[in-house]
Amino acid sequence: MRAFTLLTCLMLVTLICPQTRAEDIVFMGKTMSPEKYDIWSPHAGPEQMKVYQAMVDELKAKRGDVEGIEDELPYKPFTGKIIVQRLMADIGQQVGADQPLLTYTFPPEEIQAERRKLSETEINSMEAGLARVTADMHQLNLQLEEFRHRVSTGTVSSQQITDKVREIEVAGMKLRAMRDSINFEKEMNRGELELARAKYGPKTSSKHLPLEAYVRSPVNGYVLWSNPDLKAGAILDKQVQLFSVGRMDPILIRALVHEMKLPKLHVGDAAAVTFESMPGKTFTAHISRIAISADQSDAQMPSHYQVELTLPNPGIALKEGLRGQVTIAEPDTPPKGGS
Repeated sequence: MRAFTLLTCLMLVTLICPQTRAEDIVFMGKTMSPEKYDIWSPHAGPEQMKVYQAMVDELKAKRGDVEGIEDELPYKPFTGKIIVQRLMADIGQQVGADQPLLTYTFPPEEIQAERRKLSETEINSMEAGLARVTADMHQLNLQLEEFRHRVSTGTVSSQQITDKVREIEVAGMKLRAMRDSINFEKEMNRGELELARAKYGPKTSSKHLPLEAYVRSPVNGYVLWSNPDLKAGAILDKQVQLFSVGRMDPILIRALVHEMKLPKLHVGDAAAVTFESMPGKTFTAHISRIAISADQSDAQMPSHYQVELTLPNPGIALKEGLRGQVTIAEPDTPPKGGS
């Protein structure tokens, strides 16, 4: 009888003062590289073309709509053709920074045109002409000094001195025009060289134009994607994405979490992650970022916030794009009120 009474009291206490067991916070997310770079062909993209067109329009507004005025700009985006020679990396391959991923060349006519654009023959010829005019200018100044000494003897007239001064002024104008032309030509050549180095590599010069060029990885990481159309002999005549390269350890899980769950989450919280594609395995992740603004602004719909978790990925067992379930255990909370 006494035992029955004690059991009854315990049941009553449990009913009156229940222990609050919080529900686990569960949501779905997908794996992704925390640092990914898209690698493109050397062709000019839409933004570069916009900048170039703005330069053309500005020059035409100043000079008038002159045909061929584009040739006067120091920068011209590449819109020609390249020929793929060899693929040197494949999806999943680990690569180092600056490691070649692909090698390509240009059609023969493109290479010849490039050599003409990089040639300094015209600059050298102009500088030789400038040297001659500078020497002539020096002689004219010597003659002017001699005329001024002879004017007192009456062997040179003041008109001859005036004519010599004018001759020197004309020569000076010619010198300035030649210097301006040479500076402009050098600026054009520098622009062409920068563009060529972007296509052929940093060792490109007016005297050395490699017959093949490389697309290189900008970082240490893994090849995450490769353009399926890439193959030896393929001709590319516009900007296309060639590869994606990124880090994979650690890896991120990115998810959209309902606004009702968000206040219960904190940066640093541990989470258990499971993947349908990897049954029986549980991974441990930690929340590394919680967005402060929602991904949508419709006042009639509940908001979802982007949450990122970081988890180790040694051996690169986890790939990009895996759908996983994230479970965060909320700690039990004591009952409110009571004594």
